[in-house]
Amino acid sequence: MIHSNRAGGADGATTAYLVDAIKNAGNDEMLQHGGCLGLGLAAMSTGDAALYQELNNVLLFDSAVAGQAAALGIGLVFLGTGTESPVASEAVTELLAYAHETAHEKIIRGAAVGVSLVMAGQEQRADPLIDQLRTDRDPIFRYGAAHTIGLAYVGTANNSAVQRLLHMAVSDVSDDVRRAAVTNLGLVMHEQPEKLIQLVALLAESFNAHVRYGASLAVGIACAGSGSVSALALIEPMLKDRVDYVRQMAYISMAMVLSQRPESDKQVETFTATLNTVITEKHQTVLAKTGAILAKGILSAGGQNMCISLSTKQGKQKLQAAAGIAVWSQFWFWYPLKHFLALSLSPTFMVGLNKDLDVPTAFAAKCAAAPSQFAYATPLKEDDGKEKDTMATATLSTSAKAKARDIKKGKGDAAAAVEKEKAAEADKATEDGAKAKEASKPKVPEPTEYMLSNPARITRCQADVVTVGLGQRHVPVAPSGSSVFVLMDTDVDGAAPDVVKLEPIGDGSPPEASAPADFVWTPE
Repeated sequence: MIHSNRAGGADGATTAYLVDAIKNAGNDEMLQHGGCLGLGLAAMSTGDAALYQELNNVLLFDSAVAGQAAALGIGLVFLGTGTESPVASEAVTELLAYAHETAHEKIIRGAAVGVSLVMAGQEQRADPLIDQLRTDRDPIFRYGAAHTIGLAYVGTANNSAVQRLLHMAVSDVSDDVRRAAVTNLGLVMHEQPEKLIQLVALLAESFNAHVRYGASLAVGIACAGSGSVSALALIEPMLKDRVDYVRQMAYISMAMVLSQRPESDKQVETFTATLNTVITEKHQTVLAKTGAILAKGILSAGGQNMCISLSTKQGKQKLQAAAGIAVWSQFWFWYPLKHFLALSLSPTFMVGLNKDLDVPTAFAAKCAAAPSQFAYATPLKEDDGKEKDTMATATLSTSAKAKARDIKKGKGDAAAAVEKEKAAEADKATEDGAKAKEASKPKVPEPTEYMLSNPARITRCQADVVTVGLGQRHVPVAPSGSSVFVLMDTDVDGAAPDVVKLEPIGDGSPPEASAPADFVWTPE
């Protein structure tokens, strides 16, 4: 996962290590499983024929767990390459042929999802394979067809793809297929979240729990980080669903939508309290607790600096992120695949760099909103070990008289106890007085705007109220649709600006090519 999509480096140390790990795993399914998934991640989208052969050897060994991982690994190696490449075409043909021969359901499912990864972003070029999988008698292949449609048409909102998924969602006899079809509506329509919400509104009220599960996940994918009111209204009833796995996905989807929202949002405060209750209560089912724990992780992803994102700011689809969602959703069948959600996370930030790729500290952006509106949520505090306050104990009149008699008789322990009680009451009175004094102070109004230093976190909801480069020494060379701004120093004759130099992080690969020679750029 750390080296995902990094096998293009010159040394290939990561892939070589993983290939050796697979060869030395022997008959250990768990090690083969991890090695195959790791190799697929590291060599993602490379289409490497040699690595394909290594994974195919594990697949042909016909081990259920390792074979499933090998099929997924093959799909990751050929992610988005389509069948135009002879090697990728051969891989798809062999995957489907072997899936029809094997008796292991895990391998069949891995192959079905694997071929969908190969067709990611291919749109109409994937239609022949989709039609082949849709008409198969085995529901697992039809399940693969739903994922192939979702990945092939990710972010396009293609009408034909939407119609095919809706038809599968309401007519297929397999619950798995129906759940996958509704889920992949979220991938196809994630660029038009409001239309998706209208589309799945009735499906979210379906009598079929699998359809409700898929509808919740589809909304979570499409509306991640948006805080959409309509999305929250659709998911909220499922937080109390009678079926535990529907509640599980409702927790996860709600966390996706509320990701990076501040504590000042009452919805976040209520939802966080609900998650804490579900996690700590003993009578909650394991599935519900799992969903609540995952939801807590999504809310705090990357220290609250990351959010699920399937496309760039310029609208280009990120196939790696879509693949991460597709494989992560298979945790329904195999829990280690939960880790793949990390592939869909992207940092939400702003950073300005000068011509030397240093960070000028004087550069800032103006946010036209109150600071609390986009503030970080307060992290959970660790237990300080202090004893919790206990309820006050009722004191009987007979006990008070006994204490008085003991004091008269000169018993020191009783006298000390009374003095301790008086001191505690005095402390409490002092504390209550301080609180009352604090509450009586006039509240200072919160500013309506503030400056963001360079670099800074800018959430998806915050981007609309942030202005960059007005009246400053450093201004962007051009309006940027990304999070990185190349800055131009307008005061070239002035004092050298304060900058923070970024230290390169070495990964053992050769140095990058040198920057191009200086040139003059004249804006239109």
